[in-house]
Order: sequence, then structure tokens, then C-alpha cells
Amino acid sequence: MNKSDGFLKTQPEHRHNLLVIFLHLFVWLSLVAFFWTATQKDPFFSNTWFIRMTLTLSLFAVLFYFNSLFMVPRYLITRRGWIYLLFVAGAFGIVVAGTTWIDSFFPEIEKVRVFREGMAKPPQKPPLAIFHFFNFIMVLGVSTSITLLRTWYRNEQSRLDAERQRLSGELLALRNQIHPHFFFNTLNNIYSLVDIDPSRAKIAVLEMSKLMRYLLYESEGNLVPLEKEVGFLKHYLHLMQLRLTPDFPLEIQFPEKTSGGFISPMMFIPIVENVFKYGVSYTNPGPILISLKEELGLVTLITENAVLPKKESEEDEKREKIGIANVKRRLELLYPNRHILDISSNETRFRVMLSFPVETHGKT
Repeated sequence: MNKSDGFLKTQPEHRHNLLVIFLHLFVWLSLVAFFWTATQKDPFFSNTWFIRMTLTLSLFAVLFYFNSLFMVPRYLITRRGWIYLLFVAGAFGIVVAGTTWIDSFFPEIEKVRVFREGMAKPPQKPPLAIFHFFNFIMVLGVSTSITLLRTWYRNEQSRLDAERQRLSGELLALRNQIHPHFFFNTLNNIYSLVDIDPSRAKIAVLEMSKLMRYLLYESEGNLVPLEKEVGFLKHYLHLMQLRLTPDFPLEIQFPEKTSGGFISPMMFIPIVENVFKYGVSYTNPGPILISLKEELGLVTLITENAVLPKKESEEDEKREKIGIANVKRRLELLYPNRHILDISSNETRFRVMLSFPVETHGKT
């Protein structure tokens, strides 16, 4: 990763922090503006009342941020609740003492409007401590809730990022598992042609170079154009046809044109490889069908081949199982609950049907 990449990745977080700061300033300044507007438009409120409310608001703002930035992260989240409870009790005492001092320093003037409305005396107000208690609980509750939600969100994002990194690593390992297996089989096919038909062996080497170019340079992302994956399969099938006689019953059905969508690379090749590895017999050639179609936002591969007596070694059988297991695992990771892999057989035919969605974008 270069420096510019690292810089670009920090921009959204920096902008988010600025947005949060502006949002907090807007809320506090809106409250001050509300108090000021009340003093200017309603004679019931005095300038002294505005000063008292602004100072009280400042006291609660200090409580809000001290609780949010220090006490909750250090004591409540770390399960040292008894220290946090001591803080709550002490903070309540400080708030009551502070608001009482503010009220005594800026005494409220007599409300003449009360007497104009025919009341003999001003209505009895509840004890000041009760009023500040509810304000204290509200400020502390909002501060704690916001901090806990923000902490939960960050932890959840960290967990999701770690999970994405783990899955990305697993997908990369699965794809790397395909490559040596694929090249091993392809080199074996070319080797068998060298003595039989050197000219076709040269063509096979050229086709293999095209396959290697795709694997090394064009299939590195999580998604590749479906058209390129189809082209890769065509080159591979051309390579396999060089081994077969002209009259071998091989039927290939590919779409003339794709939609321009994207899929995960190397999803089809393990299945197609198995068709030629386990479905080709020169003594009893059974028909082979390889069909690929795209419709209704899905790409579907269907392969059919004859069931032949198994002659492969235990190592070959193990490689076959690894190839199918590889496809199954990649489908679970990339297309969970959005794919179909149906493998069926009878005494004479073996059939595989694989279907999954085509993505409309190529972001990795």
C-alpha cells in the first residue's frame, strides 16, 4: 500500500470527527440561543435567569464530556462499576452544590406577571435538588448511552473488519490451492501430446500461456468480468480438445455475448477439469456436455459425462475431493444462501449443475 492509499483511507474518519464536533457545538449553542430568545421575547424571564441557565448548562456540559470521554471508557466499560458508582454519587453532589451556588449568586427576580394574573402569591416550586436530580439523570443517561453505543459500534466494526480479513485470507488460500492443481493437470495433458503430435503440443503450449496470463495478471481481484472468465474456459476447452479425436462426442454450449456482469474467478474450472479427467475414455467414448448460460441475473454451468470405472490412484482421488470441497467452500463464503451446487449420478451419467448470481459491478 502506498502513502496515497493510506492518506485516502483516513479522510472519511477525519470528516466524521469534524461532523461530530460540529453537531455537538450546534446542540449546545442551540440551547443557549433558546434561553436568550426566551429572555428577549417573554418578560417572565430576565437577563439574570439567562445567565443562571447558561452557567448551569456549562456545568452539565462538563459533566457530559467528563463522563463520556473519561469515566465510561475507563471504568464502566472495563467492568469497574463500583468506581463508576462512586463517581456518580460524587458528581451529583458537585452538581447540586454548583447549581445551588449559581442560584444564590444570581438570585431570581420576583415574577410580576404572576400577580397580574390574580394570584395572591407565587406558586410553590418543588425543592431545587429534585429539579437538578432529574436534569443530572438525563444528562448522565444521554452521555452514557451515546458512549456505549459508539463503543459498541466501533467494536462491531473492528470485529467485522477482522472477519473480512480472515475470509479474504481464506479465499486467497483456496484460490492459490487451485493453481498448482490446475497447472499440474494441464502440464500432464501437454506432455501426453509431445510424442503423439508435436505440432498440436506447440498449440497446447500457446493455449497454456494464455491461461497463465489470465491467472497471473487478470484474475487477481475478488471479481472479474464474466466475459473474461468465459474466454478463459474457451482457451482451456480448446487445449483439452487437442487431446481428443475429431469425432469425440463433445458438446459445448456457451453464450455468444454476456451481460457485462462480474463473478468470482476460477469458480468453474475445477468442475470442468473433472469432466476431462474422469469422463474421457477412448475405448468407450461417452458424450460430454459443457453448457454455460446467463439469464435472470444468474450464471449457470451444467456438465455431464459418462461414468467410467475408476482407475486413479488414492492421490488422484484425494485431489478430486479437494477440488470439489474447494468450490463448495468458496461458494459458502462468496455466495451464502445464493448459490446452487447439485451433483447427481446414475449408473451411466454424472451431472453437475452450478448456479450463482452475476454481480452488476466489479468492486473488490
